[in-house]
Amino acid sequence: MVLSEGGENMILRRVSFLFIIGFSLIMGACSEESSVKDNQVLHIEPAELFRGDAAILEPHLGINGGAAKVTYEGDGKVLKTKYELWENGKVVEERDSLAVSINKPLDGEVSVSLKEEPDDENQFKVTVAVTPGGSARFSIPKFNENYGYSPIRMGNPFDVAEGEEAIIWGLSAHKNGTRVYFANPEKQAHEADWAFLLKISVGEGSNRSARND
Repeated sequence: MVLSEGGENMILRRVSFLFIIGFSLIMGACSEESSVKDNQVLHIEPAELFRGDAAILEPHLGINGGAAKVTYEGDGKVLKTKYELWENGKVVEERDSLAVSINKPLDGEVSVSLKEEPDDENQFKVTVAVTPGGSARFSIPKFNENYGYSPIRMGNPFDVAEGEEAIIWGLSAHKNGTRVYFANPEKQAHEADWAFLLKISVGEGSNRSARND
């Protein structure tokens, strides 16, 4: 069978069209794969500050705190922690507390504790630690001693995209000695008379600590 010039041109156009479609699909898949690699997620799981044999010591130490297991498959980023201090449903203080470089896939833990300052009953000594990585210590104003207080805990394990923040633990205090719990950690802070929240994220930056002493 002999094709006319018009028939040959039509076949060439169809072949060219199919080639362009195929090339676009391949490039799209490569771009998506690259995007996934460039935007790794931080996986977070709840953990107890005192575990195993150490749990028996918790009531004797006067410490309020919590922890989270963290994993991150990327590198060349920074694991950041920051805290928020709330009063009457509003953030009154917000500061970075500790940042640790991630030079290889991370499989570690972030922990935080609040303990009354031995020399000032109106202050909490806060310790934030990233293991492996480092720690930072600083002080914050304590809530009224007549308030009732409750931990702010995270629920099930979850993932956080690069650049986004997540609450891993907190403490809320309420007038009249009441204790209040909410499934949403930020709502619990918003409804409290006093609250402390620790947040973590992964992104660009450099190592630093807040008022380390």
